[in-house]
Amino acid sequence: MLAVKPIASGEVLFVVPRPAVLSHSNTDIHQLLTTESLSLRSRSRWVPLLLTLMYESSHLDSPWAPYIALWPNFVQADLPMFWPRDERRELLRGTGVVQATAQDLQNIRKEFRTVVAPFLSRHTDLFEPERSNLELYMRLVAFVMAYSFQESRGGKKRNPPVMVPMADMLNHTTNHNAQLEFSQDVLKMVAVRAIADGEEVFNTYGQLANSQLLHMYGFTEPGSTNPNDTARVPWITLLRSALHGQGPKERKLLRRKWRLLSQLTAVDEGIMVGWHGVHSAGKLEQVLKVLSMPKAQFGVYCKHQCWKKEVLKDDDTLLSNDAILNLPKAWLDLLLCGIRKTLATFAIFPQECKMQGKNLAIHRERWKQALMLRQGQRQILEQLLELKESSSD
Repeated sequence: MLAVKPIASGEVLFVVPRPAVLSHSNTDIHQLLTTESLSLRSRSRWVPLLLTLMYESSHLDSPWAPYIALWPNFVQADLPMFWPRDERRELLRGTGVVQATAQDLQNIRKEFRTVVAPFLSRHTDLFEPERSNLELYMRLVAFVMAYSFQESRGGKKRNPPVMVPMADMLNHTTNHNAQLEFSQDVLKMVAVRAIADGEEVFNTYGQLANSQLLHMYGFTEPGSTNPNDTARVPWITLLRSALHGQGPKERKLLRRKWRLLSQLTAVDEGIMVGWHGVHSAGKLEQVLKVLSMPKAQFGVYCKHQCWKKEVLKDDDTLLSNDAILNLPKAWLDLLLCGIRKTLATFAIFPQECKMQGKNLAIHRERWKQALMLRQGQRQILEQLLELKESSSD
């Protein structure tokens, strides 16, 4: 969407009345969804909207037909969840997107099998059995993931997603010039800064890293232009770094430490490193401290369950780059070793798109997006190593 004249900051670009917002509250099957709300509960909280879309898209006389017609078969964004598994692994290894996508696919299949399919089987008069299947459900999930909006309820809590016509036509950029505002009766797209004649109008999907943008929306921003970008260092790389060069007794002790850490905190995902530091400062400091403890100190730590007395920094706390460089030497060495191991995985990447055939353009675009994602993450990790080198000079 391009501006056809200069737009002032604060100017309302368009208004969407609440009744024009598609949700489970304004569908013909609203009463049914309300009656069966307990059976439709799920971790995602998306099932009522997904069933609404499934129902409305199967009825040509639906009042939402003109809107739904804009999204043929709900196939728009080329999300990694639709890439062939081998291609996804080859292009996105080490970025965190492979794991996030695998978790999504597992959750979607489970949700369909345990919640959605039983509901559909009870209401074959409303849903066409041959069409209301897992394949359609996955496309609907991707559609909602990429184009829905959620209204904040204060703090971190958000209402279930809704579809907002017009608003979903705008692209995202970190340096956006417009944003969607919710009020009681209407939703308004408002300019947050002056927009020049001919300039594209950009909305914001939030403060998202490139891995999140590619995972949920199918695109990335050039790495250095996204201040919210992060790189993922798997927690397990810290254990592998600590194990390197150790004898049998030391390795046994380190595995004991890792078992304890696995009980105390989640170490199955990764350390999120940003341009200005590491997120989840408290968890990182605890893991580095325990892995670096001498045997006697670790024995005391376990005997007295010292972790119960520890006051850890909040998960939202950022451990700044300066604070990282001032960590105890053993901690810092362990972290930097984990970063180097992560960077080594980035070297395994095809230098060019090798795919052939009629889908060549699609594969080239995937390769391009994966390359931009990796370049941004590499720059973040290399920056921390360079800061360490310059501080040692």
